[in-house]
Amino acid sequence: MKHLPSASTLVRRLQALADLAAVDPALRPAARATIEAAIVDGTPTMRARGRTLLARWPPDAGATGPVRSASTRETPCV
Repeated sequence: MKHLPSASTLVRRLQALADLAAVDPALRPAARATIEAAIVDGTPTMRARGRTLLARWPPDAGATGPVRSASTRETPCV
């Protein structure tokens, strides 16, 4: 029997992907596509994190804009 990663592990992987995309512009299109797929097909926690990550993605930058990490936000969400 194969071991499947837990939901929290998958959420951390989404966050890591977004963090890497913030540093490497070449990863941004693939990262955005992966996050969007997680919003559609993921667990509830993956969908929630995906929405949070895309909300932090600047709308005018499209798939090539920087991603701000949820773990390093400047101000708390209200």
